[in-house]
Amino acid sequence: MGGHGTESGEPGRWIGPYRVVALLGEGGMGAVYLGRDTHGQVAAVKVLRPETARDEVMVRRFRREADAASAVRGIGVAPVLGYDLDGPVPWIAAAYLAGPTLHEAVAEHGVLGEAGARALLGELARAVAVIHEAGLVHRDLKPSNIVLTREGARIIDFGIARPEYGLTLTQPGAAPATPGYAPPEQITGRRAGPPADVFALGAVLVFACTGRAPFGTGHPAAVGYRVVHEEPELEGVPEGLVGVARACLAKQAGSRPTPGELVGWVEGGFGGASPRSGPGESGTGTGSRWGAGVPGKSGAGPASGPGARFPEESGSRPPPSPDAGSVDGLGAEPPASQDAPPPPHLPSPPEASPTPHEPPPSYTPPADHRPSPADPPSARAPGRPGPGEHPLSRTSDGPRSARTAPAWLTPRLSADIDHRHAQADHLLRTATPVPSPTRRRLVTAAAALAVPGVGAGVWWLTRDPSGAPDERTENGVPVAEPLAAPTADTVPAALWRAEGLHPDGPGPVTVGQVVAAGTSGGVAAWVQHTGRRAWSWNGAKAPDRLGDLLVAGPAILVVTGDGRLTGLDSRTGKPRWRTGDIGAAQLLAVDAVSAYVLDRERRVRAVGLTDRRVRWTSARAVTGVAAARAAVTRQRLLVCTDDGIAQVFDTANGSATWRWTVGTPALIGGGRIGAVAPTVWDGAFCVGGRPLALLDAHTGKARWTLAPDPAYGFYGAPTVADGRVYTAATRTALWCLDARSGVPRWTVPMDYSGVPRRADVVVGHALYGLLGNPTDSPVQPGADRGVYTVDIRTGRLMWTFADQADPPGWRLAGAAGRVFVARRDTLRAMPTL
Repeated sequence: MGGHGTESGEPGRWIGPYRVVALLGEGGMGAVYLGRDTHGQVAAVKVLRPETARDEVMVRRFRREADAASAVRGIGVAPVLGYDLDGPVPWIAAAYLAGPTLHEAVAEHGVLGEAGARALLGELARAVAVIHEAGLVHRDLKPSNIVLTREGARIIDFGIARPEYGLTLTQPGAAPATPGYAPPEQITGRRAGPPADVFALGAVLVFACTGRAPFGTGHPAAVGYRVVHEEPELEGVPEGLVGVARACLAKQAGSRPTPGELVGWVEGGFGGASPRSGPGESGTGTGSRWGAGVPGKSGAGPASGPGARFPEESGSRPPPSPDAGSVDGLGAEPPASQDAPPPPHLPSPPEASPTPHEPPPSYTPPADHRPSPADPPSARAPGRPGPGEHPLSRTSDGPRSARTAPAWLTPRLSADIDHRHAQADHLLRTATPVPSPTRRRLVTAAAALAVPGVGAGVWWLTRDPSGAPDERTENGVPVAEPLAAPTADTVPAALWRAEGLHPDGPGPVTVGQVVAAGTSGGVAAWVQHTGRRAWSWNGAKAPDRLGDLLVAGPAILVVTGDGRLTGLDSRTGKPRWRTGDIGAAQLLAVDAVSAYVLDRERRVRAVGLTDRRVRWTSARAVTGVAAARAAVTRQRLLVCTDDGIAQVFDTANGSATWRWTVGTPALIGGGRIGAVAPTVWDGAFCVGGRPLALLDAHTGKARWTLAPDPAYGFYGAPTVADGRVYTAATRTALWCLDARSGVPRWTVPMDYSGVPRRADVVVGHALYGLLGNPTDSPVQPGADRGVYTVDIRTGRLMWTFADQADPPGWRLAGAAGRVFVARRDTLRAMPTL
């Protein structure tokens, strides 16, 4: 059946010239299908959802990905076979790859030995050189965007690639790079050119050798802090590759090598010159200007032949055999005779070739969007089979048997790839539809394209083992299972509860494996999944109760009554550092460079996280008299005060840039509520009040606003999650809106007792929200009716949790499938949906 209807992704339908064989994977914005054209060419076909195809911003990003990926032609890059972005269903077709990602390979088969890691780095460096020669910077190289095939490693996913010039992470609408693999200049909003990809190659090298990223895991801000301010962790990297990794991970972009230099280093070229590996040379020096190109091209150094030694600072040593055991990490590589998995058993495929299918009569391929079917064999698109060849007998580089196996291809990894090929081959021969992937497991074939919004760079074939392992966060915390059968109006039992909190806070906040909150004399932390007390800290003075606990790298930041800012080690509770008396009265916000505090005169101060010195103090005090709330993004700090004013400061020098009137609600007998907390999304501030607005951080211009109900006229603190804004319309309803457009999606009637001044928490499919904070009005003190839970999939109110106690003040945080609810001296871990 021809056409491009909304159901064009069903097996047997057509997407452009490709007949759909099976669904490979899908996410919130698009899907990837296994397709085959009338010439037998197999492709991974990526499409936008119908509703997303009407979003001009998403279509532009999709077009940018197609243009970027199709501009790159060369070994090591999954080639684009064709695309059509002007039809009813925009699509991109790319080479079909059957193989695990590097992330999956390391997790399942162990880390690479020195020889394998060196060979892999050489392949990736050549591929990056091809990308740069096309005038592009990938900007999101990471283990899940590298697919390992029998013919070599392949780089995929050009979703945030840009032309080489003028690139920064903080352009409006730019997609964020992956924490730990983006360089300091990308994190801090400076130009991210070709050296950004070299930094990522260094991080990938460390992961391949050790099974972990060089700057650890955790909250993106925490990882970003370590990238900017701390040295990489290189323990476990083979000695012969430490210097290469250190050079790639230099803090200064100009001190990193080019991809061509990397190829020369790992293959023993460039006249024996090796990267500097001495102390203090990871990014502080100016380094040399790398002028060499890719070996084999003009300006390249000589590439060594087989058996070449890799030069080191203290001499040379021969590389170990590719079959040698790996270094310590996720697991040693056993010999093939001991632990190589047997070939998988699959039903015997039919002997006959698949029946050819006629193209849909209504489809005419755009002339400039795909190769011509009449191309001669020499000009045939990569991956297209010749006469008598099976679709999987060729790859983007030719027949599988025609190439030498990569040095990193261990027996176990080889068996894994063969298993995936066999399953994919069977799927293509039988053309049996596969079910849609679940949240926990995917039983699909591999696609060399990423689905926007899915979070993984590629969908691949899994073995569907019996008894899937527990899901864990990147910090190793077991993720709590959502409620199997939640019942409306029935509050579920807490997963655990602990005592010892101070009723007025600060906290809770989650970091690493713990959740921390203020106590009577300091701060304490509990293990997220058990509730066991991890540590406690008592300072010379009690912590500030007005502000929040914030996280910077591995540190929990807390302001104490003596005007000091302290950074506590989140793993031990011991102070990592402490400022002198800087007059700090309340902690406002933190970014990768500074922490921002309100001093005793209500002036804003920026405190450097590296030297702990005051970088600047605002010329004027902010208005208001009570606690302020703040957010920071794109070198702008927005501070909301209880008099309804939002003041924005330049984080570089503290100068005031623009203001916004939040407004105040009408209260019986007068008075004020406290400041309503803002939040950030896509380089903009989302601010409650009258009206609700999304404001560009640099200009203050409203991207959209939502006028309030005339009867009550005020919106509480907004929460942004997964492209949706959730906010309380005072006394009437919880609103859900599209974050990009401000268009309402649904509302839930809600009897708020006041204006929620703090953000709600979304974990899984559950939103935990506050039914109102008490006001500062002496005539209308308000009532605290507790916490409610809404299923964000349906907008249904599930239950309300209240303890009927007089002291007000519920506080929320969320992580690892749990919502942490603080009330009085008790902390509860609650389940989600």
